[in-house]
Amino acid sequence: MLQRPLSTSEFFAHYIEGYLLGDLENMSKIQPDRITKLGGVCYPMVLSTLSGIEMLGTLLYPDSTDQGREDYFLHYWDNYLVKVDSQYENLGTLFYNLLRHSLAHTFLTKHGIGIWKKGNKSLLINLNSKDFKIIVDCNLFFRDFEKSYRQFVTPVINNDIEKLSLITLRLETLKSRFEADSLKYFNEFEKSLLEKNTKSLVNYQTEYNPNNTGVSI
Repeated sequence: MLQRPLSTSEFFAHYIEGYLLGDLENMSKIQPDRITKLGGVCYPMVLSTLSGIEMLGTLLYPDSTDQGREDYFLHYWDNYLVKVDSQYENLGTLFYNLLRHSLAHTFLTKHGIGIWKKGNKSLLINLNSKDFKIIVDCNLFFRDFEKSYRQFVTPVINNDIEKLSLITLRLETLKSRFEADSLKYFNEFEKSLLEKNTKSLVNYQTEYNPNNTGVSI
């Protein structure tokens, strides 16, 4: 998170439009190697898009109660992404469990799902196929996600005061949890250094100057 405080609209402009959509835009321009057909950042594009769906679903969930990560993911999928293209209907649970988790934790897709960067449709579905029952075009999937954000989320950020208040509350809750996690694990790290060697901590603090960076990751 940024060291300086951000308003909700600034958060969306910086993290969603700047980082998430900006990174995806740049990745969309990378082409696979002509010979090997590899290196087209297809997996990172789909993973980033799915992470963005979960993030936005978390912030846009319609009440302040805690839900599971899949609930947040499906909220955005069913209420925003499906509005862009009805072919996504009923696929949210499948994408979450066969793509979201596997790409994040093992950088692999589960059986029956392929990803490429050359089609003219975001999804190709053939449930009779023995190889790929669903093929995702990473570029077009990103474009559909981007379209859902600009058409259905941006107006909320700019004009819907009631929904924006709830989004702000959820964002503050998320920030507090991130800060608590950071505090916990940095304290544990510092304690382990002190127990091992006090000199190591002194050297680490000397070499690292937090004023050299504007963000913590």
